[in-house]
Formats: sequence, C-alpha cells, structure tokens
Amino acid sequence: MRKIKIALILAAAAAVSGCNGDNEAGIADHTLSAGTDTTVSETVQTFEKYVITCDEFAERVMSGDSAGFPRHMTVTDETMISDVMGYDLSITEDHSINTQLVSADLFEFTVIRADDENGEAVLKMLEERKDYLRERAAFYPAQVEAADATVVSHTGDIYYLICHKDAKSIEKALITEVMYGQIR
Repeated sequence: MRKIKIALILAAAAAVSGCNGDNEAGIADHTLSAGTDTTVSETVQTFEKYVITCDEFAERVMSGDSAGFPRHMTVTDETMISDVMGYDLSITEDHSINTQLVSADLFEFTVIRADDENGEAVLKMLEERKDYLRERAAFYPAQVEAADATVVSHTGDIYYLICHKDAKSIEKALITEVMYGQIR
C-alpha cells in the first residue's frame, strides 16, 4: 500500500511538472504494478478521489473516539474475510475490517468504500453480517448488548458496520470524520 501511495504522489508530481506524453507512459510503467496501462492523468484522478484508505480512515475514527474499543486487529486474510465473515470484496473498492482479539468481547468495525453501482449489494452484505452477529455470535450479556447496538449504514461512498455497545457514538465520530476530516 505504501508503494502505491508513493507511486501516486510521484505521478501527481510528474503531472504537475508538465511531463510530455512520452514521459507519462514511462512514469506509469515504473511507478505502478507490472501489467498496468494506467496513465499519469488516471493515476492523479485516483489520487484525488481517495485521500486516505479505509484502513487509515478506520484508524482515525477508532483513535479519536472515547468509546473504549477493545483490543482489536485488522483482518487481512482473504479466506477469513470471505468464508468466515461472509464479505465479498469483489464489490468493494477498498475495505478495512477490524475485530476483537479477545473472544469474550464482540466487536467489529468494518468500513467499505464502494461505488454507486455496488452500494445496495454492500449494504445487503453488511446487513447479513449484522444478522449473523446478533443471531449467532453473541452469547454473553456484554456480547448481546454489543450485537443489539450494531449499526449498518453509509455516508457517501463509505459503507460501515459498527458492532459495539456504543455504536451510535462511534457512528457520530465516523460521520464527523467524513464531514470535517476531508475524506473523499
């Protein structure tokens, strides 16, 4: 991810400096992953569209809120995400899935960026995950409280599931971050 960000910054700098068409292709070939035919202008548009990743966004929300998040981890294993959690990442543009480390807690904070074409499918997928958390994952009273408070919604192209006893206050922090944190 860091290499892609550096590539985007270099591509943006090249575009601003007025590279001619021959140099644009050379920069794109050297800064993007092999096999892409992305031009500098397409790269700059992507850079402008997404100021931060979903992982960075989720971290900003979780670090700035006083809701008391349990110890958690970012889930990156694709088998876990698709087979265990039921998420179809093919309909997403970017995602961040965070869940508890200790099994006595029930916590999940999922942030997905999706285009208008896939928005309804992403909402349906998040609702199905919410149903699973409420009906099959909550056993202890604190887990039931967190599951019952789960929020699924979206603001713009940011779709989210918040399973936490203070999900509403976390949602307010998320919306504030979208509105005032210059999230695109």
